Amino acid sequence: MQEPAILDQVLRGLALNRTPGFHFPVHFLEVSFDEVTDGGAHLSIDPGPHCVDATGAIHRGALALQADLAMSAGIRAGLDPAQRLGTVSMTLHLTGVAARGRIEAHGWFEGMVAGAAGRQAQARFVLRDANTTVGFGGGSFMVLDPPPGVSLHPTPLRQRGHVRPPGLALDDLTADEQSIYGRARKALEAAGAAGAAGPVAADRTDTARCPPCSFIEAFWGPQIERSPKGATAVVDNAGHVGNRVGHMQGGLLLDFLATCADAALPAAPSWQLTASTVAFVSPGAGPRLHASSQVVHQGGLTAVVRTEVRRSDGRLVLDGVTHHSRSLTPYSEGRPPDR
Repeated sequence: MQEPAILDQVLRGLALNRTPGFHFPVHFLEVSFDEVTDGGAHLSIDPGPHCVDATGAIHRGALALQADLAMSAGIRAGLDPAQRLGTVSMTLHLTGVAARGRIEAHGWFEGMVAGAAGRQAQARFVLRDANTTVGFGGGSFMVLDPPPGVSLHPTPLRQRGHVRPPGLALDDLTADEQSIYGRARKALEAAGAAGAAGPVAADRTDTARCPPCSFIEAFWGPQIERSPKGATAVVDNAGHVGNRVGHMQGGLLLDFLATCADAALPAAPSWQLTASTVAFVSPGAGPRLHASSQVVHQGGLTAVVRTEVRRSDGRLVLDGVTHHSRSLTPYSEGRPPDR
C-alpha cells in the first residue's frame, strides 16, 4: 500500500477542486481531456495505487465515470457554456479483459432525439487499453438550461502535462475537504487490514461481508449485505463521489448499482459483470443512497439481476438490469469473486 502517494493524490485533487469546473472525483482520478471537439472527445486515465482494485486493474467505477465524461464532453462542446447535461440512460458492456495501463475513452455525439419535446442528446463510447477494447456502450442526456438568476461558466478541461498544483497543507483544509481527507485515511486503514489478511480465497463464500482489498474499493465502496433473495447496499453520498451540487456522479452511481448486483449472486461459482443497462430517474441526492438487488435469472452460464437505487426518503434514483457470465476461474481475468 503506497500511503503517501495516495494521500498526496487526494490533496492534489482537493486543490484542483477549489477552481470552478469539474468535481473532486474527476480531479482525483486526473482525467486528461486529450481532445474535445464539437461531436467527439478523447479522454484518458493513467493507473496508480489510488484507482486500482485488488488485482491491479483500474476500478470499474473509474471506467464508468470516464465513459460518462467521454460521451458528455463531445455533446457539451456544441452547447452554450451555460448549459448543462442531465444523464437519462446509460449502458456499459465489459469485454472481461482486465483494464490495465493507460485507459483511453473515445466518445461520439450521435445527435438529438427527433420529435422529442426536450433536447435529448445521444452518444456512444469505447474504452480501450494499449492493446484491446475493455468496454463500450452508449447513453442519452437532457440538455438543461441554468436556473433563473444562475450564471454558469465554461468548464476548464485539463490535459496530461499541465502543471500539477501542489497539494494543500492539512492546516489549510476546509471542513468539507477535511471530511474527504479523513475518509481517505480510513480507507487506507481498511485496505491495509484487508491486505494483512492475505489474498482473496478461491473458496470464500461470504465475500460481500469481507473488507475491501484496495484503497479505492474502501474509498468508494458501499456496505453490502447478502440475503437469500439477493443483496442490499448503502453508500455514503459526499464530496468524494459527488458532483458540484451534491449529487452522486453518474458513472459512480452506475458502479454502485452494479456492485450490489454482483453481491446478489453466489460467490461460488464466481460470476463477472458483462453488461449494465440503467435508467436515471432522479438525482442521487441526500447523505446516503440505498440499493436493493434481486436475481431474476441464474442459469449455468449466465445470470440477470434487477437493481433499484433509492434515496433515504424512498424516492427512486436509478433502475437497472445487469447481465453476468459465469467465470472460468475465481479470479476471472483480473477481478476477485466479490467484484
